[in-house]
Amino acid sequence: MRASYKKYPEMLVNQLLDQLSDIARQSRAGWVKTRRVRYHQVKPFIHFLGSRFRLKDIRDIQPMHVQAYIKYRLENEKVSDKTVFTDISTIRFWHRQIPMRRYLIPINKLLLGELLLNGQEFRQKW
Repeated sequence: MRASYKKYPEMLVNQLLDQLSDIARQSRAGWVKTRRVRYHQVKPFIHFLGSRFRLKDIRDIQPMHVQAYIKYRLENEKVSDKTVFTDISTIRFWHRQIPMRRYLIPINKLLLGELLLNGQEFRQKW
């Protein structure tokens, strides 16, 4: 899959997008069209990581980064619940493709914590 992107003024964002492009080129998971769509869906998350957390290596994505992105999208962009689940799915798809990743993305109930989605509380019961 050919992966290209528009260069951003922030160098860290470009560095993360370069790493994502390398992973996308080497990935053989799913259909090519699906990978292409998910590549473009995950770019705002990568931009968020580079600008907000100053992350340098894509292998360092942690669950707290995903939680912060979800919270940001819900509060600032007012996205729907389905969009949140799509974002999590896309992030998890590309995270699985990263070789030698340092962290795992947990299930949605742990990831969403005490957030209310669809009138349900996604909180772990002890």
